[in-house]
Amino acid sequence: MAMGCQWRLTSEVHTRNLSGNLRLTSACTRSPTRCLSNTFSGSGRRVMPAVMLLPFSGAGCQTQSRIMEITFTRVALRKYQVLARRDDGVVLAVPSFDRPARLPHDIAHYVVESELRLGCGFWGLLAAGAIHPGVRVASGRSRPHAAERSRAVLKEAGQHPTEAEVLVSVMLGIAEEGVDEDWPEVSSRLNNAWQPRRSQRGPISHGDVLRVCRRLREVGGQWEALAVGGCMTVRWPGQHNKG
Repeated sequence: MAMGCQWRLTSEVHTRNLSGNLRLTSACTRSPTRCLSNTFSGSGRRVMPAVMLLPFSGAGCQTQSRIMEITFTRVALRKYQVLARRDDGVVLAVPSFDRPARLPHDIAHYVVESELRLGCGFWGLLAAGAIHPGVRVASGRSRPHAAERSRAVLKEAGQHPTEAEVLVSVMLGIAEEGVDEDWPEVSSRLNNAWQPRRSQRGPISHGDVLRVCRRLREVGGQWEALAVGGCMTVRWPGQHNKG
C-alpha cells in the first residue's frame, strides 16, 4: 500500500491498483465500463500511448506485450466482471466462469503471471493481441487483421499458455495449503508438475514462491474486503517485485 493510504470500506467504490496504489471512484456500481474509464487519474482523462510495445518475455517467450489496464468489478458476492483496456483504445470484455468464495481465478492469473514474469500467459497474450475464446470487443475499434494477429500470437506462444495455467494452479495450491515455507515440498510439487519442452522463464526459486504466495494472500484479502460494486484495477505488465 502506498504511504499514507488507508483501506477503509465506505459508500464509495474502492479501486485498488494491485502494485500498491489505492484509487477511489463512485461510478463502478452500475457500469463496469465507466468504472474502467474513471480509474484514470488527474483532472482529465489520462490518455495511454497509441501503441507501446514492451518486451516482456522469459527464456522461451518472445511475445511483444502492449500496456493494458484490467478492471475486475465485483457485481455480486461470488460473481465478477472483467474489462481490459489495451493501449490501442480497444476495451475487451473477458468472461469469468468461476464463482469464487475467495480470490477470483483471473486475478490469481494476474498475480502469478506478473510476479513470475510469464509474458505468454493469459494476460500477456491478451495484451499482445490474442483473442481467447469468449473474449469480445466491448468498445473501440480492432486493428485491421486482428484475427490473423491473434492466431499468430497464439501459434508463437505454443505450450506456454498451458505452462502458465499449470503454474497458477500449483502456486494457488501451495498458498492455500500454507506450505510455501517448506521448500522440499514446494520443490517436489514444481518438479512433478507438467512442464513444456522449453520454459518461458528460468527455474523458480524459493524466494519466487514466497513472494508469489505472499501476494496471493494479500490480494485475496483485498478482494474479500471489497464491497459488491467495487473495482480493482491493475496494469499489465505488472510491476515486478523482488524479495
